[in-house]
Order: sequence, then C-alpha cells, then structure tokens
Amino acid sequence: MGLHRLVAIQFIPTDDITKQVDHINHNRSDNSLSNLRWLSRRDNCLNRTKPKRQYITYNYLDILPTGYIELSQYGKHQFEGLYFSPSEDLFYMSNGIQYKELHVNEKMNGALFVYAPDINGKGHQIHYIRAKKIMEIEEIE
Repeated sequence: MGLHRLVAIQFIPTDDITKQVDHINHNRSDNSLSNLRWLSRRDNCLNRTKPKRQYITYNYLDILPTGYIELSQYGKHQFEGLYFSPSEDLFYMSNGIQYKELHVNEKMNGALFVYAPDINGKGHQIHYIRAKKIMEIEEIE
C-alpha cells in the first residue's frame, strides 16, 4: 500500500473503500493532505496526465534528404518505408505520400531511439547506435 493511500485513510474521511486516492497536482511525491482526494477508479483514470508522446508535432517532407539509407531489417524485424538520413541524423517513415520525421527519444542512460512500426504494424524501438552499425555508418564526434 502506498504512502498516499495510508495518509488518505488516516486523515481524509470516506465511506467507500473501493475509491482510489488521487494526487490533485499530478505530483506523486506530494502526499500533503491538500493534494490528496478520493476518486472512483474511472475518475482517477480520466484524471491521469497524458504521456509526452501525445503532444509531439511531426514534420513531413515531400522528398527525402540526399544520401538517405533505407533500413529494411533491424534485428529480426522487417520494415518497409523506414529511412535514415546521415546528413540530418534523423529517421523518416513513409506513409506512401510523404515522409514523416520520427521523433527522437532519449533513455535515462542517454541512448537515442525512435519508435517505428514493422511490416506487421507492431511498433519497435530503433536504437541509433545499433542501427548505424547495421547500416555501417561511422559515428562522427
């Protein structure tokens, strides 16, 4: 049982033990009484913050930059319409009409990756270092 729930049980009265404790300001480390309230499971789910990924705006290109490389195989996964531009250091995904610049994500250890769907539509992380090794691109530092 989390600290926030223990604080709410002790100091915030409720008759319904099926309710969940919500952090009003969405800061899970702020367990002050003024920041906690009881909500139904449904209302608590609706009150969640949206992942950062939902606020990303994508750039689309009509033509790929020169010198692009198509990445059709990454590990055991097959891709169609996935391109890498060494000059831009960016990945692009074709939708048949335009090329979407894929958003670059960073792991806690600093590793860079993009999400891309394979030929079956399942999303995978494409890591920059591994993809460059596959495409035999030397790292410029």
